[in-house]
This record gives sequence, C-alpha cells and structure tokens, in this order.
Amino acid sequence: MPSVLVLGLSPKHSKSLQFMPEDRLAQMLQASEKALEEAGYDAKCVYLERDDDVEYAKATIKEKDWDTIVIGAGIRTIPELTLVWETLLNAAHLALPNKLLCFNSNPADVLDAVRRVC
Repeated sequence: MPSVLVLGLSPKHSKSLQFMPEDRLAQMLQASEKALEEAGYDAKCVYLERDDDVEYAKATIKEKDWDTIVIGAGIRTIPELTLVWETLLNAAHLALPNKLLCFNSNPADVLDAVRRVC
C-alpha cells in the first residue's frame, strides 16, 4: 500500500478563505481523505492552521519514507505563504531525494495528483 503525505491549509487558516468558505473546504478535505483511503493509499494529512505549523509538517515529512508527498495549492499559490511553500518543498526534497512530489489544484483532485506519481 503506497504511503502518501498530504500537506495543505486547514479550513481554520486565515488565508484559506481566499479559496472557499471554511465549511466547504472542510467537506472537500474530508472527501479527499476518504477517496485516498478507498483507493488503497496509506495517507496522512497535515493541515496547517497557522504558518508556524510548518515545523510540525517538517517533522512529519521525516517521519517515514513516504512514497509521495502532496503539497496543496493553498500553500503553493498564496504569495504570503511563499516561505512556507519553500520550506516544505526543501524539507521534502531533502528527506526524499529519490521520490516524486505531486501537486493538486484543489482538494477534489488530490487522488488524481497521487495517481500521476504512484
């Protein structure tokens, strides 16, 4: 069973409202987690509520030899989160130099992103 780490913004993060209302994002994240599970992936999801949650995310990256890591669109596309994005990308690259990373455009296509690489 391939292992997947999903890193994204929590519906509680102040910047997540740029994408959609909190309740809608929470529903989409839950559906995304269920889709990964039903597809047979061993998935762990870490959603940042604050920018300084990046340290917990970095520790989780080092937790095991993930088959892939998804870094969500919310982290990647909001200019104010560039440092968070850069920190997570570099941590993933250092921890898993021979693994492919994947990227989604919204919570609904996380499974598609994962399937592209494993």
